[in-house]
Amino acid sequence: MRTIVFLSIAAIIGAVFGFLASAPMPTNAGEAPVKEPIHRPAAMDGEEAPGAIAEERPDIGFAGRVLHPKFVQPYYNFARPSSIPLDRSFSDFVDPIGRSDASFENDEEVRIGFIGCLSGPFKFYSGEMLNGAMMAVEEINAAGGYHGKPVRLIQRDDRARMGEDANQMVKLCYEDRVLGVLGSMSSDTTHVALRVALKAEVPQITCISTDPTITQIVVPWIFRSLADDWSQSRALAKYVFQQRGFRKVALLEHNNRYGRMGSAELKRVAKRMGVPIKVAMKYPSSQKDFAKYIQVIKDYGADAIVNWGLYPHGARIVRQMKEAGLDIPFFGADGLVAQAFIDQAGEAAEGVVVTYPYDFYRDDPLTQSFNKRFLEKYGHSPDSFAAHGYDTMYVMWRAVKEGGLNRTRIRDALARTKDFHGVTGMISFDHRGNDMRGVDFAVVHKGQFLPLRMAGEFVRKGAHE
Repeated sequence: MRTIVFLSIAAIIGAVFGFLASAPMPTNAGEAPVKEPIHRPAAMDGEEAPGAIAEERPDIGFAGRVLHPKFVQPYYNFARPSSIPLDRSFSDFVDPIGRSDASFENDEEVRIGFIGCLSGPFKFYSGEMLNGAMMAVEEINAAGGYHGKPVRLIQRDDRARMGEDANQMVKLCYEDRVLGVLGSMSSDTTHVALRVALKAEVPQITCISTDPTITQIVVPWIFRSLADDWSQSRALAKYVFQQRGFRKVALLEHNNRYGRMGSAELKRVAKRMGVPIKVAMKYPSSQKDFAKYIQVIKDYGADAIVNWGLYPHGARIVRQMKEAGLDIPFFGADGLVAQAFIDQAGEAAEGVVVTYPYDFYRDDPLTQSFNKRFLEKYGHSPDSFAAHGYDTMYVMWRAVKEGGLNRTRIRDALARTKDFHGVTGMISFDHRGNDMRGVDFAVVHKGQFLPLRMAGEFVRKGAHE
């Protein structure tokens, strides 16, 4: 009986091996993985070429193999993903056919798109940007335009809504057939717009959206002519924690993309500096009463407040702080840099310190001439959004003159932008299309924003100062 059992088992094993021997095997089965050469991206001038991961490439030809998680990460083969050099021609990235497109040559006008929030509660930001851009267009046309062809700025209102932004951006690119786009205002709508720009292959510049990831995703059609949230938050952290020496700082952050992105980096930098922010509270866009937030800050015994949000909420916060008797230093990012913040906050805004993207008092004839002409035209002085809108239109215009009536060549010219002398300062784009300028500060004094270099003695002092 035992002999019969052993013979049966042997027969089964033999059948299995026979089946495996007759089954087709992958061509590389049993072989060592092929070590393909790993190409290193070329180094840009002045920097080392980014390194490549040392491991061999995964053998994805073996049917049924499960890849290690590291091999499914984006750009896994690069130590520094952001090192892709965008100052190369776009033809280095995709089919170069776009550079020979002549479909715009016979147009009677040069069409540039403008997309932003032109209606609704945040129309102030885009409205002032539009004023600056329109002023630039009028000057360009007065000087003769593009070989006699006038520039036309086509406006589209996205109402600061992502769905509406997508629709309006598609209309600009395909119906209006614009050569480039200025905008959008909010960071979330700009993320939507840049994806349409990528698909339609239309160059886009934003001069309000400060979300760092807008340029970090390395879409070669998007540029930004303003310091982003990472630059602003790092500069603000250095000023608050190192220069001013505050240790118990409370953070109020608008619960939208703008508030979350800037606050996240501020908290990271604070922690690295050894002064972690222990009280951080988010507030929704609908928030009007900040009494409970102010009470928490009082109970905590904070010696300063940082608010990362837009001016309507910032104005309410400082007003209600004054009413509650909470008189401590208050800091904010560029979302507060609007005359409307001062108008709505009144005396409560005095002494507030903010990041300052546009120095109205720059000792530059170009800046002072712009201030005078803008005041004459619109009846009020320009703010950061108007000045950046003006500069951004001229950056786009210079690219049109250099690249001609061709979207891809305009993009190439934008990528080469270095040391453009604008009313806001010198504008240069790095290899991601990001503005490389530093960050300054201003203080509210007597109803206006004054650079700290002019009015540093008017900032709100802390108990330890």
